[in-house]
Amino acid sequence: MSTKGMASLKWGKDTGFELDLDAELDGVHARLIDMPVRVDGTDTLHAGQVRLHHLDVLFKAHVDWDGAPGQLHDAHIRLIDDSVELMAKVEDAETGAEREVHAMVPVRITPSAPSSGGVVLPAPEEDDLDWDDESTVERMFGDMPLPSPSHDDMSDELSDEAPAGPPVKAKPASGLDALLKALATPEFDDVTGEIPIGAAKALANAAVRKVVKVAEPVAAAVKSMVDGPPPAYSLEQEARSFLKILLDREQLELTDPARLTELLSGVGPILASRRSAEAKATELSNWLLGQDAVEELYIDDEDLAQLLEQW
Repeated sequence: MSTKGMASLKWGKDTGFELDLDAELDGVHARLIDMPVRVDGTDTLHAGQVRLHHLDVLFKAHVDWDGAPGQLHDAHIRLIDDSVELMAKVEDAETGAEREVHAMVPVRITPSAPSSGGVVLPAPEEDDLDWDDESTVERMFGDMPLPSPSHDDMSDELSDEAPAGPPVKAKPASGLDALLKALATPEFDDVTGEIPIGAAKALANAAVRKVVKVAEPVAAAVKSMVDGPPPAYSLEQEARSFLKILLDREQLELTDPARLTELLSGVGPILASRRSAEAKATELSNWLLGQDAVEELYIDDEDLAQLLEQW
């Protein structure tokens, strides 16, 4: 099935394979940027479908579905002649509606890319990620260009290393890209005093992640995209909804109601974690009690764990 778009499969001796892809099909615009492809050579990609790691998809994929933020799930790729085929599910971050996408676009491959025997970097393990560590955010998110490249802007040439991807021309940001750009500004970092630039960008992406458990409507739509919560909102949106429950039950007291937004970046990743409800409850209560915006927390870990289990 032919699709409007273009892709570049880059190879670097230290980075392995990375895919840039821009495809438009029936109202869905999917963009993969510096997406790790964890195979040792093109032979594997020609042999059959290769599944993209869900955390890579969380941080490296952007989807617009009829102008609204979406989340990519269960994504697979393979090489067919001089094209790359993408098969995935797309979820509407706001409604939770899903559809399957099958796109095929021309691909340019780094000339020195091996057919086999190349380096394969290990996939990240969610339980091992420390979101308070800026290096974790940098490793997962990298220096993703903002806004995302258009297939019309992709370079025709790939170097042997091509670790950073082809240069792209700037164009007006909209939708999720506009959010990402806004969150990536120093002003945002200065206002919160806690969230690094890279983490802000990661949050915005996560907002598109609701697809797994709570979906992700934007940066709040991002919530679900984080891959764990059911598709429905964003990482920040999920955090806001959860904290509102604690506030409405008078189990959480803030020094100022307006400071609620300062807590979203820390609460979102905890809610999205795949750890047990008990482990998340302990981490969440300790984290909240350590924030200047929190006056007091009136719920013990056991009751908090029960709430998280139902969430």
